[in-house]
Amino acid sequence: MRFSIVTPSFNQLDWLKLCIASVRDQIDSMPSTLDSGHSQFCVEHIVQDAGTSGIEEFAREQGAAFYRDGEKIFGRFGDTSDTGACQNNSQKVKYSLSIYAEKDSGMYDAINKGLARAQGDLCAYLNCDEQYLEGVLPWVADWFTKNPNIDIAFGNIIVTNESGNYICDRTAVIPNSWHILTGGSLSIFSAGTFFRRKVVSKGVMFDPSWRIIGDSIWMLSVMSAKLKKNLMQKKIASFVYSNQSLSQQPQAFEESRRLRAMASWPMRLLSRLMLACVRFQRLLLGGYAIKPHSYKIFTRDNPICRCEFQVLKTTHRWPSRP
Repeated sequence: MRFSIVTPSFNQLDWLKLCIASVRDQIDSMPSTLDSGHSQFCVEHIVQDAGTSGIEEFAREQGAAFYRDGEKIFGRFGDTSDTGACQNNSQKVKYSLSIYAEKDSGMYDAINKGLARAQGDLCAYLNCDEQYLEGVLPWVADWFTKNPNIDIAFGNIIVTNESGNYICDRTAVIPNSWHILTGGSLSIFSAGTFFRRKVVSKGVMFDPSWRIIGDSIWMLSVMSAKLKKNLMQKKIASFVYSNQSLSQQPQAFEESRRLRAMASWPMRLLSRLMLACVRFQRLLLGGYAIKPHSYKIFTRDNPICRCEFQVLKTTHRWPSRP
């Protein structure tokens, strides 16, 4: 299974370093038993940077191939070819990192640019302040192999503070259009979402006119395309919650009002019922009775290796707005 992970980036190099590390070590964490059945397992990580100061030096430090405005400036460390892990025929090439520095009109335009370059069988996008948990990509590859009829699947996430300490667990629920338009939030999480490349081939892309809640508009497009969806019911990624998050900016609330205005009056009338349905589904999935667990992520204090966090008291409750 070949993965393409796209990361939109701008002025977040400290977080981007951790994000990259969490993708890169998926190859190292692949069990030998899984590797024997997945000789094509490889990961290409595509970073779309909007012009961060120092991005070229950062690319050199990370051993990435670097492109500025479409022109290749230098290749990745130890690789003189122009192909990534998902393009190179050599089975020795399991991971590649490419950083493209070019202007964009926002996060969703950057994601579209990255997806247009993607060569993987499975695609996903991971923001700078998000990380994949240890060993999840081999697991996701196996899950999609066992579920060949599924086009897009959703996993759960762990929410942390800026130090990596636990805040809450969030359990994904299959989305429905009524809740998306009236609920003000998605029942799934971008960091835990994977989709086959056929989704991109069908033209289901992000609308760059939405700057913050474009995930919701994209999910409406996914449902309109009648793509087959399912839940993976596994913790896939971590997400950093802070008052700097885009979801906490005033424009996010303005876009939420704009989204709600798209709903018909019956949808708005039944919005509380739709919210109750989503919560009931989450209850059935165990989202309100989460067992104690642990997780390993990279932190800004230790960007070299994963730090383990033990969670003895779990909660599903989203934190109050800072």
